[in-house]
Amino acid sequence: LHILSTGTHDKVFMRRVAKNFPKKLLGLPWKIDYRIRVPMATDLEIRAGSGPITLSGVEGAITLTATESETQMTLTSGTVNATVASGRINVRIPTRSWRGTGADLRIAAGDLNVELPAGFHGDIDADVLRTGQISDMFSALESRQRPGITNRVVRARAGGGGAYFRFTVGDGTIRIRKLVMSNP
Repeated sequence: LHILSTGTHDKVFMRRVAKNFPKKLLGLPWKIDYRIRVPMATDLEIRAGSGPITLSGVEGAITLTATESETQMTLTSGTVNATVASGRINVRIPTRSWRGTGADLRIAAGDLNVELPAGFHGDIDADVLRTGQISDMFSALESRQRPGITNRVVRARAGGGGAYFRFTVGDGTIRIRKLVMSNP
């Protein structure tokens, strides 16, 4: 499945494909919303411009890039690589053991919020590259190498270790906290 979205801002595309598009509509604001359901064991590549992204229930190789986004992800396994230029990434990992190699989540400017369950197992590296800080509210992380756990760098292990998680923020905050399970 390959979906290409373009807008009236793409003049070359409009001249080539939509020659009879009403000129009065060219300057108006527009938006496109997609809701796509895929099988659980699916590899995904998502390239987005500006807008919210919600991803859950997928256990394959996931690559996500976005220019500006409020990204919500609920992840349980696989190999995840996500890069967002600006905005916020909220990640929930509801399982204690991750099946797969792990996740590499990066945001140039904004916040990265990570929620982990009690009893979580994994190796975590987190870095703030320029300005900002890391807030460790999980309290189950143990230093595994130097510099350990500081307000700008985390090299830690949760539980017995396991899959590798890398969280990077250029300018912003990384918050690692305990997942609070809600009752249905």
